[in-house]
Amino acid sequence: MDLTQIVAFLKDYGILIVLLLLVTVVYIVVMICRKRRQEYEMRVAALVAKYKNNPVTVKAAENFAVRLIEEIKNARRSPGRKEVVCNFELYAGISARKQACCDSIYCHGIGDYIHIIDFYGEHLRTLQSKEEMYAFVRAVAWHALNIVRDTYKKDESGTDYLLDTEEFLSKDEKYTGRYQITVNFIYFAKNGYYQEPKAW
Repeated sequence: MDLTQIVAFLKDYGILIVLLLLVTVVYIVVMICRKRRQEYEMRVAALVAKYKNNPVTVKAAENFAVRLIEEIKNARRSPGRKEVVCNFELYAGISARKQACCDSIYCHGIGDYIHIIDFYGEHLRTLQSKEEMYAFVRAVAWHALNIVRDTYKKDESGTDYLLDTEEFLSKDEKYTGRYQITVNFIYFAKNGYYQEPKAW
């Protein structure tokens, strides 16, 4: 194959070859990212298993469950409301800089932000990495969910309820450089006290 044949071949199939190379590179990058994510999730899962039955985790979960149950009990159930809905957040953050640690876990509902556990105040080792922080918050959320479900069998209005969680991982690139995990607890029930609006 001489130079003119090579040039002709590249003219005919050059774009196809470049596209094929691009697709291959994208596929390799996606597979590497997927593998790293799986390895990361395995490390976090191992830490969750380690934290699940730890007394510190159980205490934090009990503190959080008390707040969560209080929030659910105080939700509005007036006769004009068809549904009872409650949102409650459990969250923690850690700085992206070196030597950073997570020293507190918070919750937030209708009221102010409340400490669930303060590692310095309790004279405990702080969480040293985002993996430790994510795992601890997941373990606390798991325990709290079970405590609420065991304690609170039906909604106050006599109906069945759903209690579920959504997890959000984020990093504030612009301002603080903090990694944050937020577990949003969503409580939903039909209001057993609901009445059709009166005509007037």
